Amino acid sequence: MNFHPYVTNIDNVEVHGSCGVQAIAVSLGYSQNYWRQILLEFCNELLENWGRYAMIFYDDINNVHHSLSFTRLSYAQNKHDPSTCFLLWHGLQDISHHRSIVIAFVYNGHYVKVNLQESHQMPTVLSLWCHHRSERSAR
Repeated sequence: MNFHPYVTNIDNVEVHGSCGVQAIAVSLGYSQNYWRQILLEFCNELLENWGRYAMIFYDDINNVHHSLSFTRLSYAQNKHDPSTCFLLWHGLQDISHHRSIVIAFVYNGHYVKVNLQESHQMPTVLSLWCHHRSERSAR
């Protein structure tokens, strides 16, 4: 899927190993320096729902925990197909304010925040979400 025609803005973040989390922080309206807090919140989410995430990550859950506990993310996944993912446990009815967040892989393990036009296409939904989501999040 080519979403390039829908891009209205790209916010590049510093390249030092945590650019994906920095891009998430910027997408949420924080400074890119807020990335450590984002990692902490991800880690807390993982720990609070360990059993649920263990079903998704199988043998890799300890690696996921380690990567969230680590102070620098220095690698990116090998596969960078565009995909859409949603909350696993909560639905939009649980969130007072929601919006799309688009993080794009651009080169050599670097991620950026991307703004898209309102009428943008959506990539395929992650199959893991379809398989592991709660009924509430599907509504």
